[in-house]
Amino acid sequence: MRTDDDGFLYYIERTDDMIISGGENLYPQLIENLLQGCELVAEVAVIGTRHERLSEQVTAIIVPSRPGVTAEDIAAYCQSRLELRGLQRPRRIEVVDAIPRTATNKIDRPVLRRQYR
Repeated sequence: MRTDDDGFLYYIERTDDMIISGGENLYPQLIENLLQGCELVAEVAVIGTRHERLSEQVTAIIVPSRPGVTAEDIAAYCQSRLELRGLQRPRRIEVVDAIPRTATNKIDRPVLRRQYR
């Protein structure tokens, strides 16, 4: 949040975690829970990133449960699940070693949004 010279407040980050894609409200926690059901996933965070046509797209940041897991493996899992088709399907998948956490061990979504603009 920042203030201008006239004292007006401006929110820099989203005030909530909801993703608005194609006019539909998508909840990251719901998508994370669905992805957590994949045996290839040890840890997952979902954020919204810019998309030229949809305004935002679902981006999944994945810590794999074993070496060699690729974004294509996760995409194939998403295709096999009816709940992860359509706008809830991650259009961007990033495989990482660790997900940033806050001091209280929550997913640090502002850091992720800055990293994956």
